[in-house]
Amino acid sequence: MGHVRKPWIGILFATCALAPVPVARAATVTVGSTAGTPNANICLAGTNCTYVPFSTTTTAALVAPFDGAVTSFAVNTASFPGQVRLRVLRPAPNLQFTGAGTSGPAALTATGVSTFATNLPVHEGDVIGLDNSSSTLIFQSNVPSVTARYYQPALADGATAGPTGGQPRDQLLLSATIDSAPPAGGGPTPIPIPTPTPQPLPPPVAGKTVNAAVRAGTVRFKVPGSHTFVTLTEPQQLPIGTTFDTTRGRVTLTSASDTKGTTQHAWFYEGVFKVGQTSGAQPITTLTLAGTKPSCATSSARAAAKRKPKSRHLWGDGKGRFRTTGQFSSATVRGTRWVVSDRCEGTLTRVVRGVVTVRDLVRHKTVLVRAPHQYLARAPRKSK
Repeated sequence: MGHVRKPWIGILFATCALAPVPVARAATVTVGSTAGTPNANICLAGTNCTYVPFSTTTTAALVAPFDGAVTSFAVNTASFPGQVRLRVLRPAPNLQFTGAGTSGPAALTATGVSTFATNLPVHEGDVIGLDNSSSTLIFQSNVPSVTARYYQPALADGATAGPTGGQPRDQLLLSATIDSAPPAGGGPTPIPIPTPTPQPLPPPVAGKTVNAAVRAGTVRFKVPGSHTFVTLTEPQQLPIGTTFDTTRGRVTLTSASDTKGTTQHAWFYEGVFKVGQTSGAQPITTLTLAGTKPSCATSSARAAAKRKPKSRHLWGDGKGRFRTTGQFSSATVRGTRWVVSDRCEGTLTRVVRGVVTVRDLVRHKTVLVRAPHQYLARAPRKSK
């Protein structure tokens, strides 16, 4: 029996000699750069924005090369005070991103490069961005082959959307140090990123913001200063002056009904409109038709105008102080369902439920319209 066992012992030893021995390896890399002269801020002052730096128009600049954690980040600024937060953005289809993590607030208290410690988990391929809630100068302008993109307001963790705007040749002066350090004696352990819990939106502020949520279909919007519509996927707080496209969906708008925190809401659909709000203790939320104006061509121009619409309109349904404004009249509601349509002959207000106060902007008179009636504010006659 002793003669038989020896070969097996030799084979076992040979197998053990070939087995790999785990070696703990640590990797640290810094992405981005703070080298430059900050001289610009591309988001509106007083609005919290998320910045996403790109190296080209389609390639994000600050990308995590492996699973790990951001242990520190640095920002170069030419103004202060200010407050920033580091962001983790997970790429989604069609140049969209999902908010996947946010650091604690970091205060900018001096000009130049400020470095902050953090511990923000990342996955390989995640993009590093920055939230800025002030008008600090953290961009360098006129830098070739870079593009700054932004969300205004900031992209919430768990929300997926495309940037609402961008500025070519503006470089975000940001760097981030990413560390991947596996435990001793083992291979790399992926750092779990918890699924963010959606947080309720803050109440809208009179004259400054409204809250928007998709009720049905597809709703798009563009904020003031942007020329690009993006799809509304999650509830967002948006600035007054935002334009909505509800031609293929319905949006619920919640706005401030006074200056004490009381809110109101209504649904709007089948139109393109720009939201505004009057001043005062009881502001009226205004919705101005913003789609293509009706084509009312004469016989000599009818052929060129065939592709243009003959009308534009917007439906509304809800309670509160809302006003829909067309080309020749405005309709103020007190709890109703109504539609305002711009046509060649004028602006038509039709009431399905409730009461609407129509202001005829041509004849300068006010008419009370009750369901199921309608009022046409005729377009002024053209002088021959």
